[in-house]
Amino acid sequence: MCRNIERFSLYNQNHPTAAVKLLLAATIQWLLYFIFSPIHLMKSSFFAAPLAVLLVMAAELPAAQAQALRPATNQPVERARIRQGVSSGELTRPEAARLRAREANITATKQAARADGVVTPTERRVVRGEERRTSRAIYRQKHDGQVR
Repeated sequence: MCRNIERFSLYNQNHPTAAVKLLLAATIQWLLYFIFSPIHLMKSSFFAAPLAVLLVMAAELPAAQAQALRPATNQPVERARIRQGVSSGELTRPEAARLRAREANITATKQAARADGVVTPTERRVVRGEERRTSRAIYRQKHDGQVR
């Protein structure tokens, strides 16, 4: 158990859910070992510390998973900006189609990043860069003087 914990620190930023799951598994394994060991006269203090650790980690697991799986998103706002540009005539239909395709590309990139269950900092940086570039493209297309 100790070797597993040393390999994956609880504060490993690249894979927070993997570290939490590993610690949960190690704690459960330790508890099961002592529950089913031939020594039946153990003191309750043997169970108090691992049980407390297990409860704390179980409470933090959903938060770690949510943090790991959710890159920042502005897509609903960007879609609304595209719709507004089309309705006001600031965007032509081909411009709007290209911008929607860029939004679809961002969605595909996010799904690929989430596929393994952990969004790495590099994946998050790529998604945010695409979102920033798309936002600038929407602004430029809306203010380029073309009208429908």
